Amino acid sequence: MRPVLTRAQIREFDRRAVEECGVPSELLMENAGRGAAEAIDRWLQERSGVQVSRCVVVVCGAGHNGGDGFVVARHLTLLGHVVHVVFFGDLDDLSGAVNVQARAWTGIGGTIRRGSGELLSALLVGCDAWVDALFGTGLSRELSGEVLEAVQLLNRSQRPGCALDLPSGLHTDTGAVLGDCARVELTVTFAHYKLGLFSTQGAACAGNVVVEHIGVPAELAERSEVAAQLVERADVVERLRGPGGRLQDPAHKGAAGRVLVLAGSLGMVGAAKLVAHAALRSGAGVVTVATHSDAAFSFSVDTWEAMVRPLPAAELVPCLVALLSCADVVVMGPGFGIDPLARQVYSHVVSNFSGTLILDADALTHFADDPSELARASGTLVLTPHPGEASRLLRTSAGVVEADRFGSARQLAELTHATVLLKGRYSLIADRNHQMVINSTGSSALATAGSGDILAGILAGLACQMLGRDAAVCAAWIHGRAAEVWQQRTGARRGLLAREIADEVPELLGRLLLDSGRSAETCCQSHPLN
Repeated sequence: MRPVLTRAQIREFDRRAVEECGVPSELLMENAGRGAAEAIDRWLQERSGVQVSRCVVVVCGAGHNGGDGFVVARHLTLLGHVVHVVFFGDLDDLSGAVNVQARAWTGIGGTIRRGSGELLSALLVGCDAWVDALFGTGLSRELSGEVLEAVQLLNRSQRPGCALDLPSGLHTDTGAVLGDCARVELTVTFAHYKLGLFSTQGAACAGNVVVEHIGVPAELAERSEVAAQLVERADVVERLRGPGGRLQDPAHKGAAGRVLVLAGSLGMVGAAKLVAHAALRSGAGVVTVATHSDAAFSFSVDTWEAMVRPLPAAELVPCLVALLSCADVVVMGPGFGIDPLARQVYSHVVSNFSGTLILDADALTHFADDPSELARASGTLVLTPHPGEASRLLRTSAGVVEADRFGSARQLAELTHATVLLKGRYSLIADRNHQMVINSTGSSALATAGSGDILAGILAGLACQMLGRDAAVCAAWIHGRAAEVWQQRTGARRGLLAREIADEVPELLGRLLLDSGRSAETCCQSHPLN
């Protein structure tokens, strides 16, 4: 897994680089800016398809991000591009490494123009691209005044943009937009990923994200605590192979794991069918769907591999006792409703089932009245909320959850003593005892009805083989990767049916188990963040 850092942690990383590694801050800035310039040059050539000179406007602030911008301007010039630097701030206040790099830029003949809306507007009209070097990770307040105007002009320019380290206006730790934010095609971030890049708003603003090293070992960050870790292909392979180093082949279907799906209702049978289908596709040996008596017949019409059991209201508890005694993993909630029978099922199962219990959809809504009840569960809980469901459990709004997804996921894990898989563009896996994990895979094709039910089913199938938290990490990655594979094969971004996600899983699992020799870094580069 790759570390993902907060603002304070990246500053600590820089301090260690200077004080422990002995690398001067001027050299760190030089390395960062040179790497960014090379990445920007590649991006410009890929956009045009030919090796040509481009006109680039670099917009610099007075802090270290502006110093990176001066380095980028110098190296882009050396690479043959025409570069204009627009500076917002007081040149007389520049000091340290930033002042060194500003003088190096003017020393090769570059010009630093004092920023204004009028000047920036005129330069943007004639440029091919722009580079945001205003704030990066250095912003902790809302944009205002001339820098707010500058960001708004960049966004309205209809020219492609690149951000250095972090789009200006994006909060480094929460990913919230501070007034407004530069919206770019490419973000070149330095040394390590930053937490804010993985928020919903961060993903929308940052575009494709690449990491450039700054001349010190990346492992320097591992000497102190990091905010989160980004899951990679090799991490999934490691969990699939298990502690013995290889995936054990079950001797019979019972050894492959038994999943009980408490889901579906009259008019909502599709949710349960999707969960069951995905659990079987992900390796479960036996899947039983237990549902409302008036909906059970609908399953028997075309549900072949999964068994179906009605839940009689008159004998509900004995029926549940028998079903739970045969289950290794339970999925509860998709399409099941919140009527009295469903509520009785939710409370009984949470109190009495000692295996891995996955709560989704209506089950989460039921416990919104008293989420602390989940902390007293008998088994191992995995919750899979979307922001709306998370907000009900936390008694807030979906907007508040989205404004700080990381804090919300941690808070929910602490409240419920569960592993929480908070769904989104970058799904988060949080619990009380481990670092947060950020999923790196996914596609806009997942915006289709039933994809969350498929995720719950994949999670259930994998939980037959591994701990609930590990299953959540793997399920989120596999779910997202299956959509990527479908998109690559079809060339489409829409039209993916939920059950098709599950149908990609067996071949994907086979490839993961066969292709375990790739390094983590190679895997990450194969699937850039975009």
